[in-house]
Amino acid sequence: MTMISNLWDSATRAVRNHLHYRAVCDELGSLTDRELADLGISRGEIAFIARQSIQDLPQAAAPARRSDDRVISFGSSAVRPV
Repeated sequence: MTMISNLWDSATRAVRNHLHYRAVCDELGSLTDRELADLGISRGEIAFIARQSIQDLPQAAAPARRSDDRVISFGSSAVRPV
């Protein structure tokens, strides 16, 4: 289950990061050259700034586990009882 959970966390993090990247690029890209210059940004720096802003995102907290949350292993696979 841990492998599936890690895969899910990784996928959701990648989607969240991409959506954040696109939002920053779109927002800064919609500004005029004059507005960007007022911020000290050139149009060529937008992608770099968007990538840097992803590093500032907080990491998602791990979900809480229930006390009866046990995993049963069958060889190399694991299932969670219902």
